[in-house]
Amino acid sequence: MYEFMDATISIAGGVYAYLAGAGKVGKSKNNQDKHELWLKKYGKVLKAIGLILVLFGVYQLSKITVGV
Repeated sequence: MYEFMDATISIAGGVYAYLAGAGKVGKSKNNQDKHELWLKKYGKVLKAIGLILVLFGVYQLSKITVGV
């Protein structure tokens, strides 16, 4: 059961990290300039981390369902 929770948390965190790196979530109406600078600096890295987390979560889920 804990493996299932670990996998779903990894997938959810990965999706959120990817969306944050793409600039879809976390936008502030007050500090748009700072947000753009932050995206230019960390956006690509955060998107890559998000994809890795999602892939890790899917792998964990496949281990549970297949039983490897």
